[in-house]
Amino acid sequence: MKFPYTVRRNPFSAEGYMYTPYVRVVFESPDTHRSIDIWTMVDSGAWVVVLNANFAKKLHIDVKAGEVRRFYGIKGGEAVGYEHLLTVRLKNLPSAEITVPCCFMEGLQTTALLGQQGFFEKFDVNFTLSQRYFELRPNDQREVEEHF
Repeated sequence: MKFPYTVRRNPFSAEGYMYTPYVRVVFESPDTHRSIDIWTMVDSGAWVVVLNANFAKKLHIDVKAGEVRRFYGIKGGEAVGYEHLLTVRLKNLPSAEITVPCCFMEGLQTTALLGQQGFFEKFDVNFTLSQRYFELRPNDQREVEEHF
């Protein structure tokens, strides 16, 4: 399914704006059956699916009860996330439901990121910035095989 890029203000670019790949995603806790529906960035640079820790309250999840995960980003500093299993559904593609580990992180500067482990393993992702769209398609691969 094709999605248009979202145009956002960017004072650091010459044009004053940038295009970002956002989709509506429903995250649900299999334990509490609570869900949230939020705009989420498709991020090929993110290792895992990450959510702002503020959303854990709405899902009735005790953030710090999850397994600790450490992240290192562009600034070189360490960030801590707490891993929990969540069901993920694209709002415009509800039949493509997956249950994957997701990390809640305090201070995340966005709502959520759909990253490599979990999301990109289950979806083929094509970015076509020149045409101002990106495409997400569920793949048939249920377990990732490593080929070297």
